[in-house]
Amino acid sequence: MPPVTRVPLCVLLAALAWLFSGCGSSEDEAVQPPGLPIDVTAEAGVREARVAWTAPEPKRGAPVHAYTVRASPGDIAVTVPGKDTRATVPGLANGTMYTFTVQASNPVGEGPLSVPSQPITTPDLPGAVEILTVSVEATRATLTWRTPGSDGGSPLTDNVVTAQPGDVQVRVAGNATTATLEGLASATRYTFTIQARNAVGDGPRSDAWVTSTLCGAVSLVD
Repeated sequence: MPPVTRVPLCVLLAALAWLFSGCGSSEDEAVQPPGLPIDVTAEAGVREARVAWTAPEPKRGAPVHAYTVRASPGDIAVTVPGKDTRATVPGLANGTMYTFTVQASNPVGEGPLSVPSQPITTPDLPGAVEILTVSVEATRATLTWRTPGSDGGSPLTDNVVTAQPGDVQVRVAGNATTATLEGLASATRYTFTIQARNAVGDGPRSDAWVTSTLCGAVSLVD
């Protein structure tokens, strides 16, 4: 009688598990690309947008290694590590509407593109100020104006009032509608302009207002 080979119980159990699991391999166990990022949102900034999302449902295999955020229109994309669920997309144009998609990837490949975010519009430069009056004295001038019809989507930060020649300037708050320039030369012809500013930058100069300062201290509304 041939000798009896004794098989350890642990080996026998492992073989049975392998047999009943479909011979140890299954397409379901293969590493897969990541799933779909969801809940993509965007918030506009100055020439940039802050994008956030929810990670895809976990799949069998490798975790997410990176996310790529793409802006539309344009060819701007940002890639962040897989542990992140937010990114800042720079280099956007002023006053432009954008949407954003997010795509997860791992060593196997790229997952599907997310549903686009809600559209956002980046801030633009403010509009032009309209000068209403210029009241001059010998060495000073007081201006009043109407604020721009549009702040460009970003609150006005200040207004810069300028007199030429001499580049005499005064800066006042963004919500101000009057300012006084000191230190002007008497009996001199000046050109006055105003520029509104916001976080994006300087708006266009107002139409020029030209008038002359007085020789004495009597005021005159031009």
